[in-house]
Amino acid sequence: MSNRYTKHQLAFIKDNYKGITYEELRQRFNKEFNTKKSRDTITQLCHRHGWYNGVQPRATHFQKGTVSPKAKPIGSKMVTQRGTVLVKYRIKGERPDGKDTWKPKSIYVWEQHYGVDLPSDELVIFLDGNNRNFDIDNLLPIKRKEFLIMGKQKLFTEYPALTLAGLYYVRLKSLRRKRERELLGRIPRT
Repeated sequence: MSNRYTKHQLAFIKDNYKGITYEELRQRFNKEFNTKKSRDTITQLCHRHGWYNGVQPRATHFQKGTVSPKAKPIGSKMVTQRGTVLVKYRIKGERPDGKDTWKPKSIYVWEQHYGVDLPSDELVIFLDGNNRNFDIDNLLPIKRKEFLIMGKQKLFTEYPALTLAGLYYVRLKSLRRKRERELLGRIPRT
């Protein structure tokens, strides 16, 4: 089915779109031109041309203060396609952007245990590599930059002590580079 329109068809839509629903417009259009256009096709055409009908669709939003029956309660868990477990920790509307708030369970557990928010430039890793082991001794916050370097150098293992040693290696290397830059900055150039 072609979605191309003649000048006559476009003129018909332009003359008739105001004050009626897109469904009614679709029915009139199909009757007039003996076609089988869908409501979505007609709606998209009108929107592309900036022709808005001014008719409000049926109300699908909830009144302010009411919650959808499908809304998940605080504490609900969800697993992403990558296998990350998320926990809902705020209700929609408690944030300035009005979105539901989900957080990785590893970060949520760590923040609850220590009572502080994790800085935005950090994340929580699993020392044993098992992303279902939320024991507080298995969770460790690290800088995102350190995480990237450890991943690149394949320093994550199933052994917590080796993963921790890899992290210390990355941190030591970073400190060494920082100190070398400081020393090189003090040497006068000739």
